[in-house]
Amino acid sequence: MEKSIDLKEIERKAYLAYHQDGVWDLFIGGGFFIAGIGMFFDFAYILAAVGVALVPLVSLVKKAVTVPRLGYVKFGPERQAKEKRNRYAYMVLLWIVMFAGMFLFAVYSFESSYFDWLRGLGAIPFGFVVVLLTTAGAFLYGIKRLYAYAVLFAVVFLAGHFSDLRLYYFFIIPGAIILISGLILLMRFIRMYPKGENQYAG
Repeated sequence: MEKSIDLKEIERKAYLAYHQDGVWDLFIGGGFFIAGIGMFFDFAYILAAVGVALVPLVSLVKKAVTVPRLGYVKFGPERQAKEKRNRYAYMVLLWIVMFAGMFLFAVYSFESSYFDWLRGLGAIPFGFVVVLLTTAGAFLYGIKRLYAYAVLFAVVFLAGHFSDLRLYYFFIIPGAIILISGLILLMRFIRMYPKGENQYAG
Protein backbone atom coordinates (compact mmCIF):
# COMPACT_ATOMS: atom_id res chain seq x y z
CA MET A 1 0.00 0.00 0.00
CA GLU A 2 2.83 2.34 0.96
CA LYS A 3 4.59 1.55 -2.32
CA SER A 4 1.39 2.34 -4.27
CA ILE A 5 1.06 5.70 -2.50
CA ASP A 6 4.71 6.50 -3.19
CA LEU A 7 4.28 5.68 -6.89
CA LYS A 8 1.24 7.95 -7.11
CA GLU A 9 3.17 10.75 -5.43
CA ILE A 10 6.08 10.32 -7.86
CA GLU A 11 3.63 10.35 -10.77
CA ARG A 12 1.98 13.51 -9.43
CA LYS A 13 5.37 15.25 -9.05
CA ALA A 14 6.38 14.18 -12.56
CA TYR A 15 3.14 15.53 -13.99
CA LEU A 16 3.53 18.87 -12.21
CA ALA A 17 7.20 19.10 -13.17
CA TYR A 18 6.30 18.77 -16.86
CA HIS A 19 4.15 21.87 -16.51
CA GLN A 20 6.74 23.91 -14.60
CA ASP A 21 9.06 24.56 -17.54
CA GLY A 22 7.27 27.78 -18.54
CA VAL A 23 6.97 26.75 -22.20
CA TRP A 24 3.20 27.14 -22.40
CA ASP A 25 3.46 30.40 -20.44
CA LEU A 26 5.87 31.73 -23.06
CA PHE A 27 3.53 30.66 -25.84
CA ILE A 28 0.38 32.13 -24.23
CA GLY A 29 2.11 35.33 -23.18
CA GLY A 30 3.83 35.66 -26.55
CA GLY A 31 0.56 35.06 -28.39
CA PHE A 32 -1.23 37.83 -26.53
CA PHE A 33 1.73 40.18 -26.77
CA ILE A 34 2.10 39.64 -30.52
CA ALA A 35 -1.66 40.09 -31.01
CA GLY A 36 -1.49 43.40 -29.14
CA ILE A 37 1.46 44.60 -31.19
CA GLY A 38 -0.41 43.58 -34.33
CA MET A 39 -3.41 45.64 -33.28
CA PHE A 40 -1.14 48.62 -32.59
CA PHE A 41 0.31 48.47 -36.11
CA ASP A 42 -3.05 47.44 -37.60
CA PHE A 43 -1.97 44.05 -38.97
CA ALA A 44 -3.24 41.79 -36.21
CA TYR A 45 -4.63 39.21 -38.65
CA ILE A 46 -1.21 38.56 -40.20
CA LEU A 47 0.40 38.14 -36.80
CA ALA A 48 -2.44 35.86 -35.68
CA ALA A 49 -1.69 33.62 -38.66
CA VAL A 50 1.99 33.59 -37.70
CA GLY A 51 1.00 32.69 -34.13
CA VAL A 52 -0.99 29.68 -35.34
CA ALA A 53 1.95 28.59 -37.49
CA LEU A 54 4.22 28.72 -34.41
CA VAL A 55 2.03 26.38 -32.34
CA PRO A 56 4.13 23.29 -33.28
CA LEU A 57 7.12 25.06 -31.73
CA VAL A 58 5.71 24.29 -28.28
CA SER A 59 6.19 20.56 -28.87
CA LEU A 60 9.67 21.14 -30.31
CA VAL A 61 10.75 23.26 -27.34
CA LYS A 62 9.35 20.65 -24.95
CA LYS A 63 11.43 18.00 -26.68
CA ALA A 64 14.53 20.20 -26.65
CA VAL A 65 14.25 21.57 -23.11
CA THR A 66 11.92 19.44 -20.97
CA VAL A 67 12.40 15.86 -22.14
CA PRO A 68 16.24 15.85 -21.87
CA ARG A 69 15.87 16.92 -18.23
CA LEU A 70 12.91 14.82 -17.10
CA GLY A 71 12.88 12.01 -19.64
CA TYR A 72 9.77 10.47 -21.18
CA VAL A 73 7.17 9.64 -18.56
CA LYS A 74 4.58 6.91 -18.96
CA PHE A 75 1.73 7.66 -16.59
CA GLY A 76 -0.50 5.02 -15.03
CA PRO A 77 -3.95 4.04 -16.40
CA GLU A 78 -5.77 6.33 -13.95
CA ARG A 79 -3.76 9.41 -14.91
CA GLN A 80 -3.99 8.59 -18.63
CA ALA A 81 -7.79 8.23 -18.41
CA LYS A 82 -8.04 11.54 -16.56
CA GLU A 83 -5.85 13.27 -19.14
CA LYS A 84 -8.02 11.88 -21.95
CA ARG A 85 -11.21 13.16 -20.28
CA ASN A 86 -9.61 16.56 -19.70
CA ARG A 87 -8.54 16.84 -23.34
CA TYR A 88 -12.05 16.06 -24.59
CA ALA A 89 -13.64 18.47 -22.11
CA TYR A 90 -11.26 21.26 -23.08
CA MET A 91 -11.76 20.61 -26.79
CA VAL A 92 -15.54 20.88 -26.36
CA LEU A 93 -15.05 24.12 -24.42
CA LEU A 94 -12.74 25.47 -27.13
CA TRP A 95 -15.39 24.79 -29.79
CA ILE A 96 -18.05 26.53 -27.71
CA VAL A 97 -15.75 29.49 -27.12
CA MET A 98 -14.83 29.64 -30.81
CA PHE A 99 -18.48 29.92 -31.85
CA ALA A 100 -19.10 32.44 -29.07
CA GLY A 101 -16.16 34.49 -30.34
CA MET A 102 -17.47 34.36 -33.91
CA PHE A 103 -20.85 35.53 -32.64
CA LEU A 104 -19.25 38.43 -30.74
CA PHE A 105 -17.22 39.50 -33.77
CA ALA A 106 -20.38 39.42 -35.89
CA VAL A 107 -22.27 41.52 -33.33
CA TYR A 108 -19.48 44.09 -33.14
CA SER A 109 -19.06 44.20 -36.93
CA PHE A 110 -22.68 44.64 -38.01
CA GLU A 111 -24.73 47.44 -36.53
CA SER A 112 -27.99 46.33 -35.00
CA SER A 113 -30.00 48.02 -32.29
CA TYR A 114 -30.76 44.62 -30.77
CA PHE A 115 -27.17 44.29 -29.53
CA ASP A 116 -26.43 47.88 -28.47
CA TRP A 117 -26.28 46.73 -24.86
CA LEU A 118 -23.64 44.13 -25.72
CA ARG A 119 -21.50 46.56 -27.72
CA GLY A 120 -21.76 48.93 -24.78
CA LEU A 121 -19.74 46.43 -22.75
CA GLY A 122 -16.73 47.03 -24.99
CA ALA A 123 -14.08 44.32 -24.71
CA ILE A 124 -15.48 42.82 -21.50
CA PRO A 125 -17.22 39.89 -23.30
CA PHE A 126 -13.89 38.97 -24.95
CA GLY A 127 -12.22 39.21 -21.55
CA PHE A 128 -14.86 36.87 -20.13
CA VAL A 129 -14.03 34.31 -22.82
CA VAL A 130 -10.30 34.51 -22.04
CA VAL A 131 -10.91 34.22 -18.29
CA LEU A 132 -13.22 31.23 -18.85
CA LEU A 133 -10.61 29.38 -20.93
CA THR A 134 -7.80 30.13 -18.48
CA THR A 135 -9.84 29.10 -15.44
CA ALA A 136 -10.97 25.89 -17.16
CA GLY A 137 -7.35 25.05 -17.98
CA ALA A 138 -6.35 25.61 -14.36
CA PHE A 139 -9.20 23.44 -13.06
CA LEU A 140 -8.80 20.57 -15.53
CA TYR A 141 -5.00 20.34 -15.51
CA GLY A 142 -4.30 21.39 -11.93
CA ILE A 143 -1.92 24.21 -12.92
CA LYS A 144 -2.62 26.70 -10.16
CA ARG A 145 -0.76 29.65 -11.67
CA LEU A 146 -3.37 29.73 -14.45
CA TYR A 147 -5.84 30.97 -11.83
CA ALA A 148 -3.52 33.93 -11.28
CA TYR A 149 -3.45 34.55 -15.05
CA ALA A 150 -7.27 34.44 -15.10
CA VAL A 151 -7.37 37.10 -12.39
CA LEU A 152 -4.81 39.14 -14.33
CA PHE A 153 -6.93 39.03 -17.50
CA ALA A 154 -10.07 39.95 -15.53
CA VAL A 155 -8.38 42.94 -13.89
CA VAL A 156 -6.86 44.22 -17.14
CA PHE A 157 -10.07 43.90 -19.17
CA LEU A 158 -12.22 45.50 -16.45
CA ALA A 159 -9.75 48.28 -15.65
CA GLY A 160 -9.19 48.88 -19.35
CA HIS A 161 -12.91 49.16 -20.01
CA PHE A 162 -13.55 51.72 -17.27
CA SER A 163 -10.43 53.74 -18.07
CA ASP A 164 -10.95 53.83 -21.86
CA LEU A 165 -7.68 51.97 -22.41
CA ARG A 166 -6.87 51.25 -26.05
CA LEU A 167 -7.77 47.70 -27.05
CA TYR A 168 -4.21 46.64 -27.88
CA TYR A 169 -3.16 47.25 -24.26
CA PHE A 170 -5.70 44.61 -23.17
CA PHE A 171 -3.37 42.13 -24.90
CA ILE A 172 0.07 43.73 -24.57
CA ILE A 173 -0.02 44.19 -20.78
CA PRO A 174 -1.06 40.65 -19.69
CA GLY A 175 0.99 39.17 -22.54
CA ALA A 176 4.16 40.88 -21.33
CA ILE A 177 3.54 39.84 -17.71
CA ILE A 178 2.93 36.19 -18.65
CA LEU A 179 5.98 36.24 -20.93
CA ILE A 180 8.17 37.41 -18.04
CA SER A 181 6.61 34.75 -15.80
CA GLY A 182 7.36 32.10 -18.42
CA LEU A 183 10.98 33.21 -18.73
CA ILE A 184 11.43 33.07 -14.94
CA LEU A 185 9.88 29.58 -14.82
CA LEU A 186 12.06 28.38 -17.70
CA MET A 187 15.30 29.63 -16.10
CA ARG A 188 14.34 28.10 -12.75
CA PHE A 189 13.40 24.82 -14.46
CA ILE A 190 16.77 24.64 -16.25
CA ARG A 191 18.60 25.23 -12.95
CA MET A 192 16.52 22.67 -11.05
CA TYR A 193 16.75 19.92 -13.67
CA PRO A 194 20.17 19.74 -15.34
CA LYS A 195 20.42 17.56 -18.43
CA GLY A 196 21.05 13.90 -17.78
CA GLU A 197 19.28 13.81 -14.41
CA ASN A 198 16.05 12.16 -15.58
CA GLN A 199 14.65 11.42 -12.14
CA TYR A 200 11.10 10.92 -13.47
CA ALA A 201 11.88 8.82 -16.53
CA GLY A 202 9.56 5.85 -16.91
